[in-house]
Amino acid sequence: MENAIERLTAAFSTYKCSVTAPRPDGSIVLTVQDRQCDDARVNRVISARQLGESQLLKTVIDEVRKDVSLRAGALAPQSMAVLRATGANMLRYSE
Repeated sequence: MENAIERLTAAFSTYKCSVTAPRPDGSIVLTVQDRQCDDARVNRVISARQLGESQLLKTVIDEVRKDVSLRAGALAPQSMAVLRATGANMLRYSE
C-alpha cells in the first residue's frame, strides 16, 4: 500500500494533496486541490483493490486529474476539439 500512496502523491505533486490513514476496510481518502483555485478540490475514496492493482490505480489517477481540471475551469480536449471545429474562438483568462 505504501507504494500506491507514493504513486498517488507523486502523481499530484503539483497540487495540494493529502491521504488519510487506511480505513478498516483498507480504503483511503485522497484529497487533491489545485494550488491556484480553491474551488478545484476533489475528495475520492480509493478502495483497497484499486490501491493494490496498478491499472486500477492509474485509472483513479487519470480520473482525479480530470476532475480537478474540470473544477478549475478547464475544458476536456474533446470539448475543445468540437468548439474549434465549429469555428468558435476561445480565450484563456487564467494565463
